[in-house]
Amino acid sequence: MINMHFQVKFYYTLIFLFVYTLCNGQENITIYYEQISNGFKFYVDSKEHCPTTLNLNFVLANMIVVGQEGETSVTKVVKPRKRNQLIATLRTSKKLNHSIFLLII
Repeated sequence: MINMHFQVKFYYTLIFLFVYTLCNGQENITIYYEQISNGFKFYVDSKEHCPTTLNLNFVLANMIVVGQEGETSVTKVVKPRKRNQLIATLRTSKKLNHSIFLLII
């Protein structure tokens, strides 16, 4: 009887630890940008131990994603434990004098 009680407690403890780990996992990724003469460059720093897929969705006004004209999202695989990885470049289109972007992660 004691042995069975111990097994039940052990399994509940394992389940609790598993759920806790899932709920509290952190992505050690930092996204930042720099302004260039005709737009923005987006970079990422990764402290993860394995590659991570990053999906960026933009809402653009008078801007385009360089290399993916007509698209508003970028999906990249971020290399592990590497800094200053270029993930996207936004450039103004030449129609207007102002541009706006909104980044949705």
